Amino acid sequence: MDEHAAGTTHEHGAHSDAVHEPRSAPATLRLAVLAYSVVNVGYGLPMLVWPTLLWGTIAGASGAARDGLVSVRWAGAVLVAHGIGAILVFLRPKGQRTYVTAMTLQVTLAAIAIGASIVLGELDVLAVWFRFVSLIVVGLTAIYLWIARWRARELLGT
Repeated sequence: MDEHAAGTTHEHGAHSDAVHEPRSAPATLRLAVLAYSVVNVGYGLPMLVWPTLLWGTIAGASGAARDGLVSVRWAGAVLVAHGIGAILVFLRPKGQRTYVTAMTLQVTLAAIAIGASIVLGELDVLAVWFRFVSLIVVGLTAIYLWIARWRARELLGT
């Protein structure tokens, strides 16, 4: 068989693209945990720092309604803390099964909650676009974390 067709590495270091090696389990987990961190910090930081501006812009809230949304600041702090915790798992994933499971459940339940809000029509029309984007981002993160968690089960421990 021709070595190009087999996807082998040649003497000069070039590698054929004929065969694609799947990402290793630790690399899959690290990428999923990094995505989880980015999603949590990306959503949490604006909620923590600029809650009224964020929700006033997204939901079209104004006046007292917008000012009442400052109460989501604590939720932003929780999301940022989860994102920072994920960086710690990224750096040392061995034996972190419980935390990775909690991360996976968090984004799974968030995706379900966002989907339910859309289906039940709980959102202002101006906020629907934000929720659809959120559903896609959070949903894909959840799916990738479930896959990574399963693939890295030996690394994560019991």
